[in-house]
Amino acid sequence: MIAGGEIQAKTANVSLGGVFISLPKPPPVGTMVKFALDLNEKAVRGFSEVVWIRPAQESLDRPVGMGLQFRHFLDDGEGALRLFLAEQLQNLEGT
Repeated sequence: MIAGGEIQAKTANVSLGGVFISLPKPPPVGTMVKFALDLNEKAVRGFSEVVWIRPAQESLDRPVGMGLQFRHFLDDGEGALRLFLAEQLQNLEGT
């Protein structure tokens, strides 16, 4: 949720610390954002803060968007994210 509205956007570079969100008009740095990530049929929800923005597309692999830093997970969101990331790492190592 950003400024009272809900959006859907592409994510990339998910880590325990935060995530990149591709968004054509990201809110300013310092904006608090309620998030929900769908990871392998498990919703990870919580609150985050916009810590940086990329206002212009630098290349095809560096789109406009924002970096969110996770501030608080709801329920067992942090545990679910840890499990998801461990599974992704295991899949990469198995290839």
